[in-house]
Amino acid sequence: MLLDGRALPAGELANLAGVSPTAASAHLTKLIDGGLLAVEVEGRHRYYRLANTGVAQVIEELALLTKRTGDFSHAAAFTCRASVASRSQLL
Repeated sequence: MLLDGRALPAGELANLAGVSPTAASAHLTKLIDGGLLAVEVEGRHRYYRLANTGVAQVIEELALLTKRTGDFSHAAAFTCRASVASRSQLL
């Protein structure tokens, strides 16, 4: 979706992701706050894009990783996230 550099409105992103506009808005806000997305404002319209090419590269690497492991379930993602969080506390 956004890997090609396009900026899309929240409604279109919500439709593509299969979530409600409210859920999409909440997620978009968190991704912006985390520095992963940027917003382009044109009048009343807001368009969301990846913040930079580094973000796109990380997403592409994660996609390759999931193809190799064959598992990108929520449980696997949570386990990986928890593991990273545990290790970061040790550093």
